[in-house]
Amino acid sequence: MEIQEIFINRAGRLRSGWRLAIFGVLLFLTIQFAFMLAVGVVSIIYGQDTPAVLDTNLGFVLQGLIMLVSATLVGWACGKLLEDLPPRALGWGFHQGWLRDLLFGSLVGA
Repeated sequence: MEIQEIFINRAGRLRSGWRLAIFGVLLFLTIQFAFMLAVGVVSIIYGQDTPAVLDTNLGFVLQGLIMLVSATLVGWACGKLLEDLPPRALGWGFHQGWLRDLLFGSLVGA
């Protein structure tokens, strides 16, 4: 076994374990950055009482949106760069009835 086989499979692509690790690290960093940005914006808008604002219903929705947007962007980027997949591979695509599907999925998720 050669050293490059630890990282690259027979098809010449990065092994799936490494792709998963890259996704996990990028998702963690993206979420941390987004939360720091959101806390900064909320502290500017509401003053120094940021934790109290984040413990409200608005804070709950904001945290959920941060995680959704971060996971979507990182998933799309990793799919495109590491596996050459289109965004529709994650279920994000415009088709007839996409708004109905979005609203129904959001309602079920909520």
